[in-house]
Amino acid sequence: MRHLPIALSAIASLLGGAGAHAADYDYNPPLVEEAAFPEMEEYVPVETKTQWYIRGDLGVDIMNIPETFSSSDSTSYNSIGSISGSIAAGYYFNDLFRMEGELGYTGLGDFDTDPTSALCPGTDTAIPGSTTVPCFVERDGGSHAWSFLVSGFFDFGTFARITPYVGAGAGIAYTDYGVKTETECTSAGTRTCSFPGTLYNDEREREFKFAYQLSAGASYDLTDRLKLDLGYRLFGIPGAKQAVRDGDDVKFEDSTMQHQIRLGLRLDL
Repeated sequence: MRHLPIALSAIASLLGGAGAHAADYDYNPPLVEEAAFPEMEEYVPVETKTQWYIRGDLGVDIMNIPETFSSSDSTSYNSIGSISGSIAAGYYFNDLFRMEGELGYTGLGDFDTDPTSALCPGTDTAIPGSTTVPCFVERDGGSHAWSFLVSGFFDFGTFARITPYVGAGAGIAYTDYGVKTETECTSAGTRTCSFPGTLYNDEREREFKFAYQLSAGASYDLTDRLKLDLGYRLFGIPGAKQAVRDGDDVKFEDSTMQHQIRLGLRLDL
């Protein structure tokens, strides 16, 4: 029993030493700062422009405007003049030069007449030896063309949103010319028509021709993409028939040359 106090004292010393040793090894995890991430800027879509553009315009031949007039034989002519229009797609090679392909329609003069008194083959027993009798004649006709042109344009630079330009182009045109004559003769009383009733005579020509244009004008920037075009164009189709006023009558010229004023819009893509 005399050894019991000594044993208890030794055990207490061991337990105390173990506790102190454990206290020396307490785990304290290191502090980790929260990672700093860069703030993301709000995405703003950016519009980009290509080198391509599309356009459309309308024109009128200032030498052949719509009008109504009467000839010396009381024939009344109604002319709708020469109206034209086109659509095109083009490409900017740089700030000064561009090219485009154009599909266009051009009226080459149209007209119609009111019924006019005339003389047709026939006999009148009241007039011995007569070979004609009264009748009515009505005519309408005109000419138009579909064309495809490849043109180049030189832009002189933009000043106060205005860009002057000049251009030239060439291509092919499909022309359609025709005149229809309607003659009406009625046999009555002493008059007998050689060809009673209504007769029609239709003269028509369709063919392909060379076409060209020379132009000058200016565009105005409505927005950064949309432009207003105003210009002059000399448009020609050698050998194509064009209806024009000839004094108090209408005639067809054998070559087309128009002085056009054109107005349109151009959209950069």
